Order: sequence, then C-alpha cells, then structure tokens
Amino acid sequence: MITEDYISFETAKLLKEKGFNEECNSAYCFVRRDSEDKGEWDVYYNPMLFSDVSIMRPTLQMAMKWLREVHNLDIIAPPQFDNTKWTYSAIIFKLSIPCMEIRLNDNKDKKEAAYEAAIRHCLENLI
Repeated sequence: MITEDYISFETAKLLKEKGFNEECNSAYCFVRRDSEDKGEWDVYYNPMLFSDVSIMRPTLQMAMKWLREVHNLDIIAPPQFDNTKWTYSAIIFKLSIPCMEIRLNDNKDKKEAAYEAAIRHCLENLI
C-alpha cells in the first residue's frame, strides 16, 4: 500500500521556527500523561484537536512546495547507481539570478530520506 510521507518531528519544529503555518491534515501535539505535566508528542489527524502546543505535520511535498513558493528553493533527488544499489542524493536550487546549486553528498537508500535531508539543510542553512 502506498502512503504519504510526512516530515519528521525535528524537521516540523524547524519549519515552524522558520514561519511555516499552512493547514495540514495532521499535527504533532503535546499530550499530557499525568497531573505533573509529563507527557509526550504524538500525531493527531483531527485538525479540531490542534492547539497552541501543536506543530503542523506536512507531507514532504507540502514542505518542498512551501520552500519553493516562499523561499525560492527547489529540491530534486535524482537516482544514482553505486555498483550495488540505487541511492539518492538531493540537489537544492536557489531560484534566483544567478541560479545557485547545492549538491548534498549524503546518499540515502530512499528518495524520501534524501528529500527530508535537503529540507533540513534548507531550514538550517539557507533561511
């Protein structure tokens, strides 16, 4: 079964810090487990449950579209063959004149992992 790929909690926190505030179908919400305010972050799919202690949980595609439309950063992850298997390494383009290209030499087994690494790189270094 094919499912959506969502941003990790750590990357979602960075997105929020950088101004991502788009509607999503799910969020990471802090759930209190006892009266001592101990709790943990969990995923909720009901937007009505979102509160001040929630962090939106976009899909990889939503995050990449936000980076492209708001910050002029585009990400691709072409496949590479390293003699034993296919891997993916992301390329980030700054869509300005002149066009800047950043190649992440961090091969991942899955294309989605390369996208996540590129999104994190953008948030930590380019915004």
